[in-house]
Amino acid sequence: MILYYENLDSTNQHAKKLLLTRQVVPTVICAWRQSAGKGQHGRSFTSPRGGLYFSVIASPPLVQSDFPLITLAVGLACREVLSAMCRIDISIKWPNDLYITNKKVAGILCETVPHLVDAAFQPVVIIGVGINVNNSIIDFPAEIQPLITTLWDQASTRFDLPELLNALISSIHRQIAELKSSKSSMLKQWQQYDLFYMRNLIATLPSTSITGQGLGIDQDGRYRLRDEAGVVHALMGGQLRLLSPAPFSD
Repeated sequence: MILYYENLDSTNQHAKKLLLTRQVVPTVICAWRQSAGKGQHGRSFTSPRGGLYFSVIASPPLVQSDFPLITLAVGLACREVLSAMCRIDISIKWPNDLYITNKKVAGILCETVPHLVDAAFQPVVIIGVGINVNNSIIDFPAEIQPLITTLWDQASTRFDLPELLNALISSIHRQIAELKSSKSSMLKQWQQYDLFYMRNLIATLPSTSITGQGLGIDQDGRYRLRDEAGVVHALMGGQLRLLSPAPFSD
């Protein structure tokens, strides 16, 4: 079931409200515009008309320790659909963004929330996705225009948003099923589109920062960063970004 809205504060927030009032069903919430979209680390996600903003309420058949990998599976699923439709090379920025030529085109925010079912709490995952589709960079605040792009700006093609949404939902469910049946295969596929691989990076952590070379993800979805002393760090959180566009030099 897909619920369409003209405008919401946040599709993820609306999903949380729905979970307070009804049993979990396979539900998708889609808004043509968000007034308070959220991204990683609590940052705002600008959501002007023309984009595709939706949240999937899911009860994935996974052990809870694999729930952090859902973000990677969703990124891979969205990349697959968008790349095929646009015939554009799209990279995945760990853990939750899609990039075209070093500019962000989509963001993903997965949140695990407890849901009361038959007097017992069960974990439910809210999969939030925001994609810059039929809008243009001029529709965004000036301060972020150098950092983002849209499918329209890249492919000069207008997309049918409900049709695109259906394709994305199918791909997301397929990749989550792949995560359950063959986690290593899904992670190996993800590696092929890693924006950070073998590039200069800086990781900003709560109490320190680390610079080094991106080595890809491990089997737990953590990002591996080799610092200048040769020590490999496995990162689960923090902010990871490009230090320079050039490959890392030993």
